[in-house]
Amino acid sequence: MLKLAVAVVVFLLISVTAASDLCDCQTPFPAGYKSKYCCEDYSPTPRHTYPAYSPPPAHHFTETIAEQNPQLRKQEAHEEPWQETFTAEDFETFPSKKHPTSPGGYTEWMPHHSEPLMVPRHAARRYMTYDEDYRQFLQNVLHFVENFQRSTNASRPRPPRQAAPLPDCDPQRKYRTADGTCNSAEKPLRGAAGQGNTRLVLPPAYQDGIFLPRFLDSAGRRLPGARQISVAVTSSHDIPLPHLTDSVMQWGQFIDHDLALSPEVKPDTPCCRLGRRAPDAHAFCLPITARTTDPVYGPCGKTCIEFVRSVPAWHERQKVLTQVNSRTSYIDADMLYGVSERWTASLREHSGGRLRVGPTKFLLPDPEPELECHSTARLAVMHIIWMREHNRIAGRLQEMNPHWDDERLFQESRRIVIAEIQHITYSHWLPIVLGHNYTDTNMMGEQKGPASYSNRYNAETEPTIATEFSSAAFRFGHSLINNHVFLFSDLRKPPFGFTRLRDIFLTPHLIYQGALDFLAKSLVAQAPQKCDLAFASALTGHLFQERGELCGMDLVAMNIQRGRDHGTPTYSTARRWCGLPHLPSFTALTRVMSPEAVVRLAGVYRSVDDIDLYIGGVAEFPVDGGLVGPTFQCLIGNQFFRLRWGDNFFYDLGGESRPWRFSLAQLSELHHSSWSRVLCDTVSGISVIQPDSFRAVTDENRLTACGQLPEVSLEPWREELLQPAEEEANDEKEGKAEAGESNALDAAGFLASVGL
Repeated sequence: MLKLAVAVVVFLLISVTAASDLCDCQTPFPAGYKSKYCCEDYSPTPRHTYPAYSPPPAHHFTETIAEQNPQLRKQEAHEEPWQETFTAEDFETFPSKKHPTSPGGYTEWMPHHSEPLMVPRHAARRYMTYDEDYRQFLQNVLHFVENFQRSTNASRPRPPRQAAPLPDCDPQRKYRTADGTCNSAEKPLRGAAGQGNTRLVLPPAYQDGIFLPRFLDSAGRRLPGARQISVAVTSSHDIPLPHLTDSVMQWGQFIDHDLALSPEVKPDTPCCRLGRRAPDAHAFCLPITARTTDPVYGPCGKTCIEFVRSVPAWHERQKVLTQVNSRTSYIDADMLYGVSERWTASLREHSGGRLRVGPTKFLLPDPEPELECHSTARLAVMHIIWMREHNRIAGRLQEMNPHWDDERLFQESRRIVIAEIQHITYSHWLPIVLGHNYTDTNMMGEQKGPASYSNRYNAETEPTIATEFSSAAFRFGHSLINNHVFLFSDLRKPPFGFTRLRDIFLTPHLIYQGALDFLAKSLVAQAPQKCDLAFASALTGHLFQERGELCGMDLVAMNIQRGRDHGTPTYSTARRWCGLPHLPSFTALTRVMSPEAVVRLAGVYRSVDDIDLYIGGVAEFPVDGGLVGPTFQCLIGNQFFRLRWGDNFFYDLGGESRPWRFSLAQLSELHHSSWSRVLCDTVSGISVIQPDSFRAVTDENRLTACGQLPEVSLEPWREELLQPAEEEANDEKEGKAEAGESNALDAAGFLASVGL
């Protein structure tokens, strides 16, 4: 009876929605283009009619992940017909003039680019039929990417300069490069900062198959807007997870800033003016439309919310437009150290291997709120903690090895910090997100038993960040965020107060006024929210709200809009790629999400096939022992699998070909890394803490004195000035230890065994 009632309600909601007019004249498309395709008084001729968006044909998908991914890995050798390509010269009026790139900006730390531009043939045929104003817009976009030159009126960021030589890689280099180049000597740009994201699902979900964000549904009708969806499907109902702590959420954000950052094009003028879309808005403006009856933006008098598209990039292997990732595609702490030698140098003290600190209390040197790490006070706390950890390690290494110079001390400390972050992520944090069964089956955690090297690195594994991961799946943590942050002076006592989340956006001064210890303790004492369609109200209309203002940004709407900007596949398409059962109707959705969530989705989407990936993903029931549903488990698991087995510098890799490998004694110590111990060593106000600070205090996870927690002893890094004969003997001994590993799994067989 319950299922029947749900089906009736869903049917009625679909009928009502289908009859509603979802169009308004503030559609976020290039100037001079919106009136033709949105306003009620315009009836497009057949020449102007867009094809409805439809996902790739079923025969492009295989039944399981295990079958799908080997096919993707062989894409370079075998292209499907829909991947046929041709050069930009095939466009009738494509601009051919080359423009030099201005100095500065990306040119100093993203110097590399792909070969001449090509686009999918099927997309180009569509392109040829479009009217002149959109053709001109698309020409500008393609010209922007081909020449890596500023688009019209965009002052920054400046894309990479053209024709820069490939980096010259030293195969014996001991330390990672700052920009991620030369991780693989054979493919020096793979995973480097400034490269385009990869795509798991092809072709991208663009309306024209090239670059235009999806705005029609599978039936050819107007899609609901991002803000309309946010209002219709989200709530602010709190459902805490008492067995976990806010460290789970905050660690995810910290790692996200290590892996992915798609810079926006920066127009000289705003996209919105006086609450409405500016008549001279830049072509890369994609503002979010709010209705006059909107519960948040209506009282503010806003119907236009600022939003600018990301800087486009060209993915040479896949022959599609994608977005620039200004981070490296490795867990290498570039959110702490920067992504260029110049950036790194600006963060260093250049003495004793230390990072620069502020004038008091070992804080960050620059309290300016526009810095990325200062977007929230808690994120700034994470950066300060790891800056302190680096300097603590550098100081200890200097004591043990006074003959090491500043460069050696810095690089060794950086190397240890990266290893600690990698270990904590894979061994402690990821099993909570994806479920222990999943991570154990896929062997994403450390090997059990005594420390031993991993030899599963596969040079063919592509670590590059996937659009589906960065634009949708890894944003699941936004649903975990609390509306209020409780403040603790002692972890053995209740909180002494709280602050609203909206009051700690862009407020680094709280830390400089002594709140760091209180905020750090809240990370291990406060419970996060469940991953679902309930979001903190501070995020759905008050994000980065300035004092005196009535409204701010809507993070949920921004996530939806960003997914469309990036051509992210729909929820149904992503499920098919993951080999999950197809859900053909809203009634079928009740198998994977609550009836309440289904009713909300049916009230705004006309078809299951139209649901945006981010919204569908967070609405799913969590997998057993995890935080996310099966779709996000698949996408996040796929990415972290590739990040580990495609990283030639991953901390536990061994082999004679890696002079940068840790010794077995060092590796054994690194396995003692824990988030709790790092907090003990860097936050003066913490003297007791639970051993696993991602989980709440229980009888099995009691508050423990910091001195009783395992620590990473740096004694194995003590360098004795050995004679050459002794060094040779030690090398031979370590080589035998590596050769003794007979249970190493063949890389190709391992990839197939886990379905990746």
